[in-house]
Amino acid sequence: MPDAVSQQHSLALLFDRDSASELSCWLPTDAQLTQWVNAALARAPAALYESALPTTELTVEVSLTCVAGPQMRDLNAQYRAKDSETNVLSFPADMPILPVSNSDDAHHEDAPVNTAQTLVLGDVIICPSVLETEAEQQGKTIEAHWAHMVVHSVLHLHGMEHETDIAANTMESLEIQILSEIGMTNPYLADSARQS
Repeated sequence: MPDAVSQQHSLALLFDRDSASELSCWLPTDAQLTQWVNAALARAPAALYESALPTTELTVEVSLTCVAGPQMRDLNAQYRAKDSETNVLSFPADMPILPVSNSDDAHHEDAPVNTAQTLVLGDVIICPSVLETEAEQQGKTIEAHWAHMVVHSVLHLHGMEHETDIAANTMESLEIQILSEIGMTNPYLADSARQS
């Protein structure tokens, strides 16, 4: 099992609720999204955080965008060569941890040294209509399925995959553990809940 992240962090969740609400689908609250992303960050593999200074304030940035089915189908074809709609796509930023400069104070000798850093984790694209269909097919609440897909996506941003049985079992076990910690049931109880 991967080591949990011990680095203290704050979350910068970038979510365009206005354009997402145009899709006429159920959307989680900002508090729910923050809870789910933070739960995944707390249990995610620590490798990305190793270069952060232990005494710094680390901000982890995640961008989340919702798209309609046809747009998701185009993205899935473009990036995964699969001509179908999918529930979620994750795009890790693969960037180093960035120092945050305090440029206003840079010219003052007695200015405190800013030790804040930012880790741009990546972008998550979700198709709410696919999530609604899957939740209904799998006998889950839409909230539980959204929570699962957000956690799943954040783990992808950390480099976890499910392309082999071993990798899938590792990722699924971690998802089950994370979701359990926030009061959600095992999302893989239904056979149709397996990731593709």
